[in-house]
Amino acid sequence: MKKNFLFLITIALLSISTAFAQTSTAIMNDQFIIEVPEDQPLAEVYVLDAGELIFKTPEQMDVYFRGFNDNVVEFVMNKTDRVVEMHVSDEYRRSDKLPADLNKHLAERAARMKERYLVMQAQ
Repeated sequence: MKKNFLFLITIALLSISTAFAQTSTAIMNDQFIIEVPEDQPLAEVYVLDAGELIFKTPEQMDVYFRGFNDNVVEFVMNKTDRVVEMHVSDEYRRSDKLPADLNKHLAERAARMKERYLVMQAQ
């Protein structure tokens, strides 16, 4: 009984912490530059609407975005809604980095993201 109670408390705490995760919106322009709002603190998760991008399957979309995971961001896709979550690493958020720094990091990857997308579309 004690084990069940502790298990339920653990699940409840995890659910609460997930529910209160700091979330914001990011945008991706036609040059594949992802930008986060610079007038807000860094969020844990940014929601990126990828509905404009055309993929043959949800799995292809998942593979595409996962290919850009690194030590700063991790892309997690909701295949049903075609929405991508961009999770910012705890280490990056705890550093003295600002949203402008994250935007610079993301902009440096934009050309490669566009190139890989065009290659996927040609296949």
